[in-house]
Amino acid sequence: MLGQLQWYKFFLIISLVFFLQGCNYEDIKLSQKDLSNPDALVKALKGGINPKRQKMAEDIYQDGLEMSKQKRWGPAFKNFGTSALYYPTAKALIETSKALANSSLSNEKVKGISRLKRIKKHLISAIAVDEIQKELSKDEVAKVKNDIVCIGDFLTSKIKKDNCIYVVTTLNTLNKD
Repeated sequence: MLGQLQWYKFFLIISLVFFLQGCNYEDIKLSQKDLSNPDALVKALKGGINPKRQKMAEDIYQDGLEMSKQKRWGPAFKNFGTSALYYPTAKALIETSKALANSSLSNEKVKGISRLKRIKKHLISAIAVDEIQKELSKDEVAKVKNDIVCIGDFLTSKIKKDNCIYVVTTLNTLNKD
């Protein structure tokens, strides 16, 4: 009799622990606009992300990498963006920026200067997210910061520098449309 009571208590305690662990996650819903809002992404990460959402984000991110390898930039952009909505990572935000720079996305209203502004905001978000996750190497952080400055310089001066890959890629893509 005592053995059954102990199992019952054990089951009850374990159930309570799992329930409380599930309650530790704020189910923060991010929107596309939030990808350009470092504060919203940092808040979501600090609130805790449900591991199921993190796993989904990783799977979607991997699909985005496959799309990028095939140079299917529109679907890659959507996959990386969706991945970052489920679980924001610096790499997903950087890949979102690369895909946006490379895609023609003719049905999207983001053209020229607006597209570069959006890319810059995503890169700024990537740096903010990385300050929490420490996912990028020092060299990768330096490169992203350099890209942000490079885009900012172009937006101010409208002078295209060949070493500013996001500007060059975006403008070349737009010239194809």
